[in-house]
Amino acid sequence: MENTWKIRLLGGVLHGREVLLSEGRLSIGERECDLCIPLQAASRIELAVVDGQLYANAEKVSVRVNGRRHVQHHPLPSQGVLEAAGLAMAFGPQQADLAGYCLPVRRFSSGWLLMPGMLMLIFALIFFSMEWGPSPSTEAPVDVSALLQQTGLTQLVAQWQQDGVLRVSGDCESSDTLTPLWLALQSHDIRYQDDVICADQLVRNVKDVLIQAGYIQAQVVSRGKGNVAIDADIRMGEQWAAVQPLLADIPGLRHWQIENPYDEIGNALISALIQQGLAGKVNLTETGPRFILSGVLNAQDKQTLTQLMQDMRSRYPTVALSYQDVPLSNEFSRQLPAPVTGIVHSRRGEYLVLGNGDTLSIGSRLAEGSEVVAISDSAVTFRQGRTLITLPFNF
Repeated sequence: MENTWKIRLLGGVLHGREVLLSEGRLSIGERECDLCIPLQAASRIELAVVDGQLYANAEKVSVRVNGRRHVQHHPLPSQGVLEAAGLAMAFGPQQADLAGYCLPVRRFSSGWLLMPGMLMLIFALIFFSMEWGPSPSTEAPVDVSALLQQTGLTQLVAQWQQDGVLRVSGDCESSDTLTPLWLALQSHDIRYQDDVICADQLVRNVKDVLIQAGYIQAQVVSRGKGNVAIDADIRMGEQWAAVQPLLADIPGLRHWQIENPYDEIGNALISALIQQGLAGKVNLTETGPRFILSGVLNAQDKQTLTQLMQDMRSRYPTVALSYQDVPLSNEFSRQLPAPVTGIVHSRRGEYLVLGNGDTLSIGSRLAEGSEVVAISDSAVTFRQGRTLITLPFNF
């Protein structure tokens, strides 16, 4: 199903105009852009939908989302208001009602020409309040504690700063739960600073860092306030050493731990497949506790596999293990530096010859980390974490 977002422009002659965004990019600016709108500092805004999430990046200027400075290259929340280069827009999924979002109010502007009149008005008000006005009130313009209760966010802390900005901090499970609070504050014309750490956004930020570092199959779950658990094929070395400083820079991340609860099961299953001579005939995929074997086997191999699966279930009662009688695919061949052109049997074992002259033998690794674990006359099998990928030959 196509993931579609939309934006609604706020302010100006295009106020209320909505634009749908599907998988792809939309550029906004004055020159050579999809949407031609003059922006401050001759900048350019680019919106992109990637894997169902919306990203916003701007040149030369900062981006603010729901009143808070946004870290570029990080996904936007499900709904909100984006401000950059003098342009404001509401954003959300296609089915969202964005009509309720208003143009953010700016308390301070550069209207220096109005300064003399403003000063005279201020002096007049001060004089009137000293002579006839009632005693000054110490009450806040709005009961923030009541707002937090109304929105079910009593775990958050709201403090007024000296500059009149309301700082909201604390922890929450889902960033979507904050939207009613931000809308309420905006309706009362309150400037706020969003320092809330939400578990879902923290998980997304950690996962983004891991994927960009090459841990494509990494899974991240929340383990409480500022803590996450990482399930990935992580080994000590240069790759992991380079990732740790990036994790330490993520706002709100206090602690992370590596959890590989299914490593033992995966290692035992892969070892058994290799020992039984089945590694070159099946694929093995896993999603958490579920391991799926696939491939077309003869009657004898099916019997061997059935016994192997029974042994695994008796050793690991919680494992979900299944077999699918479907043919293997050669899609993984695109990961090879060159096509396989032949196989050589030598005293040291079998090895593959690639079209570029390179060779692969048991223990060889590809650039993305997959390791050769089995070679036969009909296929080669790679291990990638807790998965096995068998590539049949076509020669």
